[in-house]
Amino acid sequence: MSSNKKRILFVLPNRFAGRNILESSIPDIMAQHADVHVTFVSLFADDEAKVAGFGASNLDWKSLKNPVSEKKVRAGHGMKYMVMNLVYRFLHLLLLGRASHDALFYRFHQLKGLFIHHWWKKRTGGRWQRGSAVQKKLVDKKLAWPFPCSSKLYLFLTSLRYWSWGCDYRVEAFMDNGKYDLVVFNFVQTSPIFPYITAAGRRNIPTIGIVGSWDNPTTKGGLYPCDFYIVQNKYMADQVKKLHNVSSSRLRIIGWPQMDIYKKEDVLQDRDDFFKEQGLDADCRLIVFGLSTRRFGAHESSVVRHMLRKAEAGEYGPKVAFILRAHPGDKFWQQHLTEFSDRKFVVIEPPNYHDRTHLVNLLKHSDIVISTAGTISLDAVAFDTCTISVVFDGDLRPEPHNRVLNFYESEHYSAVLKTGGTRPVYSFNELDKAIVAYLNNPEADAAGRMRLKELFLDPFDGKASERLADIILH
Repeated sequence: MSSNKKRILFVLPNRFAGRNILESSIPDIMAQHADVHVTFVSLFADDEAKVAGFGASNLDWKSLKNPVSEKKVRAGHGMKYMVMNLVYRFLHLLLLGRASHDALFYRFHQLKGLFIHHWWKKRTGGRWQRGSAVQKKLVDKKLAWPFPCSSKLYLFLTSLRYWSWGCDYRVEAFMDNGKYDLVVFNFVQTSPIFPYITAAGRRNIPTIGIVGSWDNPTTKGGLYPCDFYIVQNKYMADQVKKLHNVSSSRLRIIGWPQMDIYKKEDVLQDRDDFFKEQGLDADCRLIVFGLSTRRFGAHESSVVRHMLRKAEAGEYGPKVAFILRAHPGDKFWQQHLTEFSDRKFVVIEPPNYHDRTHLVNLLKHSDIVISTAGTISLDAVAFDTCTISVVFDGDLRPEPHNRVLNFYESEHYSAVLKTGGTRPVYSFNELDKAIVAYLNNPEADAAGRMRLKELFLDPFDGKASERLADIILH
């Protein structure tokens, strides 16, 4: 490998990070630059095949947790880094976890005092989100003792968290061997990137942090330290500057790389062809329900039952079809969707992280997209498709900490509702009225969808990947 190539490392710590980069145009753009070599590290072995599929000798993949062989570790400074990490861990053991990722997460939200989700979780002892063990851990008051609202203590504990002796000997050997010129982190608020952050800092390697999703600035704690940050939209930029103290000179809005495909004419299908693939008549009016995981969507089965009953009775008008799209992360989708599998004009889509082409056509040819505080509403607005947000609990009667309404009180989704780009419904009756209104008049709420697009999607021109590549290469 030529020694004068610019060596770039992408750190992709979760499934969405891998999808958003590896299924965008970024690898293709990088492959065209013979003067760079790009390594992608991720948690999932199937990403190796994706990288290899680009057929470029200047792109490769490594495992996030085991990026090098033990042989290379032994050949380097493995013992030194192991000792450093033991000292680091001992110090943090003495601190009783006060400088851990979870503790700093708690302190950040407590200190800012702005995040409704945090306050709700704290008031209910972590019972919010239907008993998630992760959420309970993140609101453990012991983590933030003492002085949870002290900014000075937060900064001190943060400095201990990122003390350079915190390391992973395998990552250190990998970084020694790679001699990277730039490290790019996607989802820059997630703990798996920590050893790569400290390794880059120890070597004075420039870093770029991509804030992973539109809700992350207000729901995922403080940003991990990077030299420069990238966000997808104006809303995120405003939050990162206001709440994370990032100056405009260290921040760039690029749009959504994973949405560049929405502007590619060659992936758009004719309506007749798309409906034929779904086993539906092209003259059907299509309602898509982007479902939640079981933890968030216990109410949704009753909502689906209600809509199917109304549609079969003709109350939504003629030939209304439904596509029930399981959440990509739902492992139990069959348990709550099997009952609908033999219904006429109903198509059930299993979980899938990678069907971007299908998703583009699904959103383009839908008449209405329904979800419970889902990101799919933003995707739908890219095609000016009408969206409905379910803000009630179906036929359930949950305790206050489990009400669907709580999701919409969050900073990020309350900002969505304020645009008027999605129509919130608070009862079955309001849901029925919204469906009939949109089917009869698709132009309804068009001005709100435009406001939502300007705040959460723009720049939306199919060139987000090009902008990201330009930042990385220059």
